[in-house]
Amino acid sequence: MILNRFSGDVFFVITAFVMLAVILTPNIIDTPRIPGVPNSPIGFAIHPLYAGYALPFAYSGVNTFLQFSSVDASISSSFDVSDTVIYRYGYVSYDGQSWQQFNLTTNNAISGAWIYTKGTANVAFTPSQLRMSLSRNVSNNTYVVIYSCSRTTSNAWDCHDGWQIIKFDAKIGTSTTPIPIPSNVNTFYIDPNGVDTSSRNGSITAPWKSLSYACSQVTKSGSIIHVVAGTYTETLQCNLALGVNIEGDGDNSIIKSHITGSVYSNSFTIMLVSSSTTNGNQHISNIKMDGDSLTAYGAIYIEKRSNVEISHCTFVHFFYYGIGFEGGNTESGGFVYPPTIYPNNNSIHDCVIDDCSAYYPANEKVTGEGKGAIIVDGQEGMLIYNNILTQTSRPAGNNGYLIKGVTGLNKGLKIFNNTIVKAPYDRTTWDFAIELWLNRGGVEIYDNDITGSVDISGSSGELTAATQKTGSYTYGVYIHDNYIHQTNSESSEGIRGILIEQSAEDVIIAKNHITGVAEGIYCPLGYAGGSTFKNINISYNIIENLDGPNWQTWGMLIENPGGYTADNINIYNNVITARENGLTTMYGIEVPIVGTTTNVNIKNNIVEGFDHEPIYASGSSGQTLRYLSIENNIFYNNGNNNQPLFNGITPDPYTYTYKNNKEGVDPKFVDASNDDYHLQSNSPAINNGTYVGLTRDYDGKVVNNPPDIGAFEYP
Repeated sequence: MILNRFSGDVFFVITAFVMLAVILTPNIIDTPRIPGVPNSPIGFAIHPLYAGYALPFAYSGVNTFLQFSSVDASISSSFDVSDTVIYRYGYVSYDGQSWQQFNLTTNNAISGAWIYTKGTANVAFTPSQLRMSLSRNVSNNTYVVIYSCSRTTSNAWDCHDGWQIIKFDAKIGTSTTPIPIPSNVNTFYIDPNGVDTSSRNGSITAPWKSLSYACSQVTKSGSIIHVVAGTYTETLQCNLALGVNIEGDGDNSIIKSHITGSVYSNSFTIMLVSSSTTNGNQHISNIKMDGDSLTAYGAIYIEKRSNVEISHCTFVHFFYYGIGFEGGNTESGGFVYPPTIYPNNNSIHDCVIDDCSAYYPANEKVTGEGKGAIIVDGQEGMLIYNNILTQTSRPAGNNGYLIKGVTGLNKGLKIFNNTIVKAPYDRTTWDFAIELWLNRGGVEIYDNDITGSVDISGSSGELTAATQKTGSYTYGVYIHDNYIHQTNSESSEGIRGILIEQSAEDVIIAKNHITGVAEGIYCPLGYAGGSTFKNINISYNIIENLDGPNWQTWGMLIENPGGYTADNINIYNNVITARENGLTTMYGIEVPIVGTTTNVNIKNNIVEGFDHEPIYASGSSGQTLRYLSIENNIFYNNGNNNQPLFNGITPDPYTYTYKNNKEGVDPKFVDASNDDYHLQSNSPAINNGTYVGLTRDYDGKVVNNPPDIGAFEYP
């Protein structure tokens, strides 16, 4: 009885998971299809076992057929192969016995299985016909695997990453020993219906059940552990070897973790850890990790590995952390030291992380600490982009932060194109969406939509500036083109836009839109340590709709107990406006009086709507302010008759410049009530600025000379 027949002159090319066409006659025996292979023919299948590789042979279709004379009798298969491919060897298993290898040579027999070729065997570029028959009854446990190999004119064999399964069985993969896997096969599978046993080899027909077991078995660099769609409950840590990758089928491949641990136990579910900095060259993609209602500690931890990519994954409901990247910073005597060799080029992108950051102990303002959905310490050249990060679902006093690096010392870190949402300051937990300490140059935060604040900080005990540039980097931190906002600024003055804490050098804050906060830019400088605040450039920002409880609202607030040196502070072309809603606001810009202050330039800004002064400085005995320039600004509808106020300090009269400012003059915005701060055609800001060397406005438009006052060039 003929079950399947191939005929005609059609030329079939076999590629990954593309099946040989089968014509079925009546009286079909209903044998199962191959699991995981869509539309596989009944009783017969030819496909590469491992995804991503094409079988390097073709079928001519000439007199090609597969014939079952009886399901309980012998089976024979005959087909032509192309003239560039020779079948060299294979494996056979029957009745649950061990796999046995055979060579495809003429009349080679093994335990009742006859394999022979018709024509000239094992000669390249010569068409050959292969016939296989089993002179025994077909059982549930019998099937054959044949590898395809080719040989060049130099007689060097090339065995490809594809294999052909000629299937006779009703139960695939029930042999007692693993299928022998060629050394160049690199994809392994876990399946909810798999079994964690050494008698399985992790193939698509003999998958394992758990990720932890697969990680213990797969150690060859370049290998892939594929997580077949389904839910996997993991109770053991998954230690991923160097170079081994994890891939899934998107949010349908769910790793549900029950791996718990105390606050500093590092009990993450997936661990990528090396003892010294080395090239991981690996990725984790297209899986979902679930902490099962805050049962699990954290999702993924990477230490001292470079070139690790995490992408297109979803992480939900881990108690302490989502993902941690640690480079090997060390602490001694109250100081933090960077890695001897930085891990580099790691990345997290196109991921969703929700409810994976704790504040612990909860509700402890002094002793508590915000954890992080993403931890990044001791990294160079790391990229965090296109992610959606959210931490709002826990009760007040319990929500941690989103992107955090407190031992810090990152270099070349880029955070961009993310949507980040942090619950508001609740008088216990700050509203930090991003908190980065001890930045060491090239750290860039841009094009993000941030509900919450950005905090750049460091330990007050550092001997040098907490934020600084090192090596060839041209800036310490560059924060630009972000939309920074919060939903409930009236709850506390602790809701801020951008914070520069402790001490800092070489910081650029440009073209950000900051709205709905109590303090637009806040600089609480430290009480010890680096003692410098210099080369700070703040330009073309829109800081608007500011308000807070009672009177606690500032555009730019800089606080310091003294003993610092501030130099080269440039505040150019910003729009700073307070909200008129009945609450009392403070002042627009505070001049940094920190001890010795020199070269402060406030030019081309529009400051509007503050109940107190547009410009304010407060000092005490022994503090000095030299080379202060306030030029070409518009101060409108502010207190103190739109004049600056100096309290307890007097600018050095020989170096103080105050000129070309317009007090009490309406800047004539297009529609400030709807946040449109472009200029009307009759605005007094047009062409009335002074050249400060900036070339592009908030919109990216070329800046004229003289420039317009404010953040936008007209038209």
